[in-house]
Amino acid sequence: MEFIFTLLAGIPFLAPPTLAGWGVWFLLLAILIYVLYRGRTYQSQMSWGLFLTFFVLIPITTLFIGLRFTTASARPLPGLPADAPGSALMVFSAMPWLLGGGMLGPVPAAMLGAFAGLLRGAWDSYSLFSILELGFLAAWFSINMRQRYRTRSYQLLRQPLVGALLLIPFHTFFYVISALFTQWGIDSTAPITARLDFALSNAGIVTLAFGGEMLIGGLIAQIISVAFPTLWGGKQPLQPSPGEKSLESRFLFAVGAFILMLLLTLLIGDWYVAGKAARELLEDRLSSAGESASQSVPFFLETGQNLAVQLASDPRLLEASGDELRSLIGSRIQAVPYFDQFIVLDTVTKEVLAVYPPSDVNTLRLYPDEDAGVLLATNGVLTQIYSIPPATVEESSRVSFMVAIVDFTGQVQRVLIGRTTLQSNPLTLPLIESLNNMNDLGGNGMLLNENNRIIYHSDKTQVLSTYNGQQGSQAFFYDDTAADGTRELVYYQPVLGRPWAIVLKVPAQRAQQIALNIAMPLALMIIFLAFVAMISLRLGLRVVTGSLQGLAAEANRIAQGQLDHPLQVKGEDEVAQLRRAFEQMRSSLQARLEEINQLLRVSQGVASSLEMQDAVKPVLEAILSTGANSVRVALSPNI
Repeated sequence: MEFIFTLLAGIPFLAPPTLAGWGVWFLLLAILIYVLYRGRTYQSQMSWGLFLTFFVLIPITTLFIGLRFTTASARPLPGLPADAPGSALMVFSAMPWLLGGGMLGPVPAAMLGAFAGLLRGAWDSYSLFSILELGFLAAWFSINMRQRYRTRSYQLLRQPLVGALLLIPFHTFFYVISALFTQWGIDSTAPITARLDFALSNAGIVTLAFGGEMLIGGLIAQIISVAFPTLWGGKQPLQPSPGEKSLESRFLFAVGAFILMLLLTLLIGDWYVAGKAARELLEDRLSSAGESASQSVPFFLETGQNLAVQLASDPRLLEASGDELRSLIGSRIQAVPYFDQFIVLDTVTKEVLAVYPPSDVNTLRLYPDEDAGVLLATNGVLTQIYSIPPATVEESSRVSFMVAIVDFTGQVQRVLIGRTTLQSNPLTLPLIESLNNMNDLGGNGMLLNENNRIIYHSDKTQVLSTYNGQQGSQAFFYDDTAADGTRELVYYQPVLGRPWAIVLKVPAQRAQQIALNIAMPLALMIIFLAFVAMISLRLGLRVVTGSLQGLAAEANRIAQGQLDHPLQVKGEDEVAQLRRAFEQMRSSLQARLEEINQLLRVSQGVASSLEMQDAVKPVLEAILSTGANSVRVALSPNI
C-alpha cells in the first residue's frame, strides 16, 4: 500500500472495447437508459446549484488523495507499464455522485457518475466501461434512496451506508466484464482465458479498493441524510411494496433470492473445484515432464564422462601426434555417436595437438571455462564438465567434457576435450523433446547449469541468458509474472546429483482454460435448472394466484348480491376446498335469500286482502314451492 497524492502523475488513456466488447458496451448503455426511464418517477425538481457543485468536486475528489493497493496476486496491464487497473482507493471519490443520488435524483446522479467514470477510466481503470459502470451505480443508488416502500427491507435499503455497500458486488461484476472485453496492451485476439485469469487475479484488490471508497462515501452520505433530511431522498408518502401487493411477487422475491444465492454458491463452488482440479492436472503434467527430463541429465553427463575417461586412458594418446592422434580420436567419434568434436592439447604450451573433425587449429579457440579447466587439470582435477556456447546461432548449447591424460608417474601431460551438442546428442533427445513439448501448452522449458545459465531453451533466443527465478534443493511450483505482464505457473526441478535444474513454465491461462472446460458443462446445467425452476415456480404460482383472484372476484359478486353465478369446483387441494366452501356459502346465501323473499311475498299477500280465500292462497303457494305435492287448508268449525 502506498499513498497517492494525485492520479495525474500517470499517463491517461482510455482503452477501447474489443469488437465483441462494443456490443456489450452498447447493451449496457441500453440497460442504463431503461433504468433511468423506469426511475423517472423518482426524479425531483433539478437543483442546478447542487449539481454544478458536485460536478466541480468530482475532478478534485476523483484524482487527488488516495491509496494504491499492491499484492503478490495483482497483475499489471498486460504489455503496458502501468499499475493494476482499479487498484487505487481515492478517499473521497464516491462522495459527489452518492450525494447527488440522494439529493438530485437518478438522472443527475447518472450524469455525475458517468463523469467520474470518465476520469477514473482515463487515470485508473483504463477502460471505457467505467463510464457506464459509475453511471449505472449512481442511478441505482439514487433509486434506492428515493423509493418509498414501507417494508423493513426497503427501509433498510434507504439507508445511504447500506445502499453504498450493496454496490460493491456490482462493481466486481463490471470489472470482470471490463477485463474480458477491453482491448488493453494485449492483442485483441488474445484468448478469453488470458483475460479471465487477469480479471480473477486482480478482482480481490479491486473489490477491496472500491469497498473502501463505498464505506467512506456511504458514511458521509449517512451523516448528510441525518443532518439535512429535507434535502435527502423522496418526499412521497409511504406505499405498499410489490411483495405486499401481490402474493406471486412476494413468493418470487423470496424464493428467487434464495435460488439466486444458491445459483451463485454452486457456480462459485463449481469454478473453485474446477480451478483446483485444473491446476492439479497441469501440475501433474509439469512434474511428470520435469522429472522425466531431470532423470535423463545425470545419465547423459555420466555417459559422456565415462566415454571421455575411457578414451583418455588409452596410452597411445600420450605419444601419438599428427595424423595418428587425429585418427585415434576420430575412430572413437565414429564408433560411438555421442561426441561431435574431440580436441587434444598440451598442458604446458596449451598447443592444440589434434582436433577431429579436422579444422584449422589456428582458428580453433578454447572458451574461458575450458581455459580455466586446463589449469585445474594440471592441479589434479582430472575430470571436468562445462557448458559452452553453441557453434552457430541456429544450434543449441554444447557440453564440454575435459579429462586429464596422465603418464605412468601420474603427471598430467595432455588434456582431452570432448564436445557434444545437446540438440544432436542421442541421449538428450528425450530431454529436448520434453522441454519442447511445453510449446504445445503455450509455455517453455529450459535446462540450467550450475551457474543458472540457460544452456537449452525451447525458445532459442533465450539460450545462455541468466535465470532469475526462484531456486531450491527440492522440486516446487510457484506463480510468476511473465515479461508481458501475464501470470504463469513455474515448475522448478533440480537434477539429482548435479547442480543443474529443469525449469518449466506454462501460462496460467492454460489452467483457466482447463478449468473452463471442466466447469462450463456443469455451470450451464446449473443455470438451466435454475431457469427452469424459476419458470416452474412462476407458472405454479400463477395457477394458485389465478384461483385466488377468481375467488376474490366471486367474493365481490357475493358481496354485491350476485348469487346466481355458481363456482366450478375441481380437485381436492386446499384451493379446491376453499372454492367448495365459497360455493356452499353462495348456495346457502342464495337459499336464505329465496326464503326471505318468499316470506316477504307471503306477508305481502296475506296483508293485501281481508278475504280468507285470498289471504291463504300465498301461504299455500309458498308451501308448494318447498317441494310438497299438495296442500290444503282445514278450517276449524269454531272459526
